[in-house]
Amino acid sequence: NRAEEAARQAQAIAETDQLTGIANRRRTTSEIVRAVLAARRDDRSLAVAVFDVDHFKRVNDTYGHHAGDEVLKRVANVAAKALRAGDMVGRFGGEEFVIILPDTTTQTAMLIAERVRSSIAKSGSTPRVTVSMGIAELAEGETGENLLRRADGALYIAKRAGRNTLRSAG
Repeated sequence: NRAEEAARQAQAIAETDQLTGIANRRRTTSEIVRAVLAARRDDRSLAVAVFDVDHFKRVNDTYGHHAGDEVLKRVANVAAKALRAGDMVGRFGGEEFVIILPDTTTQTAMLIAERVRSSIAKSGSTPRVTVSMGIAELAEGETGENLLRRADGALYIAKRAGRNTLRSAG
């Protein structure tokens, strides 16, 4: 029993982002693979959203890295609270996050993403931050890697559109 508990704790540590306490890149990537397989098996939809903090370098340069860390913690916490049961947010690296939305179409994903975006924009004190988001729905025969790539492409379209907004992949 002790060995099993130690193994569970070690796995939790290995899959958790140390700063924010949410899923790290390793766990997020494995959850996307699992979600794609489940969506195919059950003939259900799946969407992902990729988002990052707008002008995050400016936050660090103006307020310092400690404030930047606090912003990342706040963004992770607010995003997690704005999701439904069964959805998952993970930190993919730096100021980039991924949301996995099982059994979700693009239309519903846009509503959830907007709730996350507006909650983050309204949260906290100085420095206030906004996020830009890209959303993609799993296409027939698509891999999790390609799904992420399309959502990431939509994120950059949102950034070019002026930030603090969201766009869906075509």
